[in-house]
Amino acid sequence: MGAWVMDVFHDHTSLDFLDNLLKSQDQVKFVVDSLAAPVPQTLEDGEIDCSESFQKLMSAIFLAIWLDFDTKIPLAKAKYSGHITDGIEETYDKVKDSPDFQELEKQGQFFKNQAKQWLKSLSENPELSELCELWIKDPENYKKWKENIDWVIDFVS
Repeated sequence: MGAWVMDVFHDHTSLDFLDNLLKSQDQVKFVVDSLAAPVPQTLEDGEIDCSESFQKLMSAIFLAIWLDFDTKIPLAKAKYSGHITDGIEETYDKVKDSPDFQELEKQGQFFKNQAKQWLKSLSENPELSELCELWIKDPENYKKWKENIDWVIDFVS
């Protein structure tokens, strides 16, 4: 699995996503666009590649924190490193008063549901998810990886 590990934000791909989000001029759009696409149901709908999986996972975390900042940021601080939560707080400070964020709040439940569907699909369907296909080959590590994805699904709720 190279630089990938079982927990969130402990791999290069996740950190690249964070850097790209921090550099983005429209951070709300960056997250929303990631989650807005329909979740594939069959291979004809498309496969979820590894990079896309990480993007969906990170977007789900940011969405959850942005929509319920006071409740979620302490939980995130307990789970993730200071660099990560500093980045999350920095993005929240930039987006919280924007019109795009106000619109996101109105559609928050839709995007939470989308995020959960994406996370379930990418973590439970090896036929559609390249990352799931890789992890499932190692049952012990798949279980740990899946527990981390399930934590994020609960976090989004």
